[in-house]
Amino acid sequence: MSKAVLLALPALLSLAGCGARDAYLWTGYRAPAAGSFRATSADGTCPAIGIQNLTPRDAETIVAAAREVCGIFHSEEFARAAAAKTDWLASCDGAFGRPQTVTGAELVALLRRPKPAVSVIARKPVAAIAKVEPANGRLAIRQQWFSYWPDGTIDQRANLVATVAHEFTHLSSLRFLDSGMSKACGRDRLASYAVGELAGEVWLEQQRTRVAQR
Repeated sequence: MSKAVLLALPALLSLAGCGARDAYLWTGYRAPAAGSFRATSADGTCPAIGIQNLTPRDAETIVAAAREVCGIFHSEEFARAAAAKTDWLASCDGAFGRPQTVTGAELVALLRRPKPAVSVIARKPVAAIAKVEPANGRLAIRQQWFSYWPDGTIDQRANLVATVAHEFTHLSSLRFLDSGMSKACGRDRLASYAVGELAGEVWLEQQRTRVAQR
């Protein structure tokens, strides 16, 4: 991944996920009905995507990005990189309000678990790129980011992959929380952000390898 993107991803992902002032996000949100969901994997490890609030073009974008992210989670490159780190900070305020960690192997196993379906809406959270609500099965992503997949640069597509990977981390297990951050337990250490950054790096390297092999 280019140095510029390596520097940009943590800052971008620091905006992903967790504003408290986002009630407006779901104004006009349509709940899923029969036929709303698009499968993204045969085994259910990648969440089915509810597209009832999206244009056909945006639906294709998020389904494609979801498939890329889940492919990365199951890749050897991702597993090796995750295993190289002995402890990943799952949350700052886990059991009894203490930071909770998982091993690299545990992280990969959790990310490869079946994930619940999630409906996506193109909407901008306050001071964030995206926000997921696992309990309600819905995910908001800034409208601008949908244009990155068909029309953006390779680095912009890597940033979309990183954002989706961050949000899918929260869908994988309720152990991954972004709340309770402080100077001693900051977002730069949290697994959900690190997973997003790593997924973006792996995806970008995969694309460059494919180009080199043509």
